[in-house]
Amino acid sequence: MIRNIQNIFISALLKKETELASEDDIHKYAVVSKMSSDQDLESLIKWSQEMSADPAKFFTFEGAVNVAKSGTQIKFDSPIKSLHSENNVVMGDFYPSKKSKAAVIILGHWNAPKESYIRLAKIYSRFGINALRLSLPYHDERRPKSMPIASGLLSSNLTLTIQSFQQSVLEARMAVSWLKSQGINHVGIVGASIGSAISLLIAANEPSIKAYVGYLAADDIAEILWNGSATQHIKLSLEEEINLNILKKVWACINPGSYLEQLARPDFSMHVSYAKFDTACPAKVTQKMLVKLRRLNVPVSYYGYPCGHCTLATFPFIQIAGMSGINFMKKKLLISPYENPQVRVKF
Repeated sequence: MIRNIQNIFISALLKKETELASEDDIHKYAVVSKMSSDQDLESLIKWSQEMSADPAKFFTFEGAVNVAKSGTQIKFDSPIKSLHSENNVVMGDFYPSKKSKAAVIILGHWNAPKESYIRLAKIYSRFGINALRLSLPYHDERRPKSMPIASGLLSSNLTLTIQSFQQSVLEARMAVSWLKSQGINHVGIVGASIGSAISLLIAANEPSIKAYVGYLAADDIAEILWNGSATQHIKLSLEEEINLNILKKVWACINPGSYLEQLARPDFSMHVSYAKFDTACPAKVTQKMLVKLRRLNVPVSYYGYPCGHCTLATFPFIQIAGMSGINFMKKKLLISPYENPQVRVKF
């Protein structure tokens, strides 16, 4: 009887997942191009491996961070100048929490509407944690009109993808520098889907980050693109010329898995939420990452929800996963009971 009920629930859930994925399939508007690169593959692989061996060089920015504020909106110049002027200005929304010395940086999923994560930032603020939502490269106001979707972040253009991920890390590190200049001394990072992979990359290369919350997280960008349901249109344009193993080598410098050892530091811990029936970020990729983290003795808590990639954002999963992440950050970042308000909130 119980098994029958479980099967009915799973069947209904997968049907809902298919419906939501179909409604959210903005990738049908993508312009799919053949694989391209600024270098030949052999040179690119060699360079990527050199950069992954020297992340301090690859992910370091120079100069002051000059942030302009207007209401909740902030902006500052990106340290990387791409070919699109819109993408060269970092955009975000900052929601302060009075007297708090803690903050989180929030990165959304690929092609996410910023409103979803502005709402999350407001919730963190109400719980006593300053929140800074950042737009990823080629997202929101940063997306050129010539791009139907945010294809500049992840595409068959191998070197542009590398540049965009590097840009994401550098911009987040600049944001951390700015937060510290505002008197904040405890910083965490929150990411969802591709935003969680980029957040993991940032956490590994920014020692000031004390805590990480990742929703639908993974440490292998190439494997997600190759095997994920949301990126098959890009895989089709790549597989005529390269295979997954080659792509892993090309993207070694932006692969979070290249830097997991840097998370094994005394003051860092993480919480991961994944979906057992995820096809966009297959659960087996997340599970392999968790095994690696445990072997490295990185403090990590995790939970696998009985849902898919899209249904994690529906009732009751979003409420449970959302609050588990907030409670984790409160525990890790708020050291004073006066900074730890009890708030009732609806997602």
